Amino acid sequence: MHPLVLLAAAALRPGALALTVGRHSADPEGAGDCPIGQRADAARTACLAAAGLPDCPQRGGVDLRPAVPGCLDAALLAEDMSDLGIDLEGCAAEDTRADAVHGAAVNPNAFHNDPVAGQVPRANVSHTKPVIWVHIHKSMGTFIYMLAHSSGENIVQPSYNGNWWPYDTPPDGGGRKIDCAKRREYFDWANATWGQIEHQMENHNLCHEQFNYGILLRDPNKLAISKASMESYSSVETLASLSCLVGGSSHKEHLDWACDNAAPIKNTWRLWWFWDNFLVRMLAGGAVWGLPPGEITEQHAHLAIQRLSKFNVVMFAEDFEDKGHLESTIGWRPEKYDKVWKRPSSHVVELTDEQEAQARVTNRFDYMVYDHFKSMPIQQRVNKFQ
Repeated sequence: MHPLVLLAAAALRPGALALTVGRHSADPEGAGDCPIGQRADAARTACLAAAGLPDCPQRGGVDLRPAVPGCLDAALLAEDMSDLGIDLEGCAAEDTRADAVHGAAVNPNAFHNDPVAGQVPRANVSHTKPVIWVHIHKSMGTFIYMLAHSSGENIVQPSYNGNWWPYDTPPDGGGRKIDCAKRREYFDWANATWGQIEHQMENHNLCHEQFNYGILLRDPNKLAISKASMESYSSVETLASLSCLVGGSSHKEHLDWACDNAAPIKNTWRLWWFWDNFLVRMLAGGAVWGLPPGEITEQHAHLAIQRLSKFNVVMFAEDFEDKGHLESTIGWRPEKYDKVWKRPSSHVVELTDEQEAQARVTNRFDYMVYDHFKSMPIQQRVNKFQ
């Protein structure tokens, strides 16, 4: 067994990753005969099955993820997409039903905790260097993972939500470090063509000679509200986590205390981070990640821009409207994501114009990065993987 596999497999233990997941039980066969809510649940489950991804079992207070390696929670996928006004009604449902009727073989990209050299066939993809997708929390990463899988990429194993376990999982990859040469050696050995990183970027994560890099950026204020909604924060807690940052404070200790006590920690994240340049914290990494409230600077934003400027792909959700460009560059065929319908999302709070303006000030360095790339045409920031 490859030495890195031993370390990764040993890390697969109950309770190791604090994520809130659940399962919506539904029968894809009967999706057309049930109420709208149940029909949407069935369609989401069908999408996972069509991509070869099992739905995670009900937890009942017990972490069953290691027992079902590679499972992806249908409810988590739905929440990820609905925040962006997209749902997966009908996605690949017909293919799933056909598989069920004809007994189609298991997807060749089926997940394994301990891959064996030669066990996973080479992926039929156009790029020769593997892809590292930087998953900014609450920025469509779960859907990108499913899309990559359904497009024929070999996802690195063992992984959770596409994040290589234990190196690339949130919030910090378990504090484990692996250099570029070892990362590429492992990907080659396992025939992996795709992996995701869902924690702050460090120099040892940036391996442009050995890997392609991609990312999807989301409006910073909408991301903060989405995070608050997902974790069931109250509107009072959500706005308190913003107001503690407004105007700063002459007493650093008071600012730290006010923000840390505005809302409880949930799943290792503090809510005020999302009002205080969470994107820059993630991309600049290092000491920048853990800076106290109000201490992110323009210099940190420039570092984030500098790092993203080396990425092959910097995209936004709106880019899915340019189907031809995405197919010719990344290889994502429209039928993999085009069967969608729009719906409004339910959020814990809607900002007033004044609050929106305040949040644009506290998140101003995130917006500096976001606006820098948003102003570019898609042809300049979404390029072919090499």
